[in-house]
Amino acid sequence: MDSIETLKELEELSELEKELIIKGKVSIKTLKELEDDRILFKDPLKIALAIEMTNKGMNIKDVIYRLKGIRKQNG
Repeated sequence: MDSIETLKELEELSELEKELIIKGKVSIKTLKELEDDRILFKDPLKIALAIEMTNKGMNIKDVIYRLKGIRKQNG
């Protein structure tokens, strides 16, 4: 039953979120904790920035914090 629930959770994720999970940068549990901030992953520029930041070793929570700062400056 757990694996079925995990598959359903994976279906709801964006391509970036799936890529980050595959690369071991973030867990589904962490993404659930950050549910309100996941909207940031809909913007292609922010997706590219998030991939680059996690590739350089940044924690996903730090990446989201920085992207929220970018959002506030631009909008």
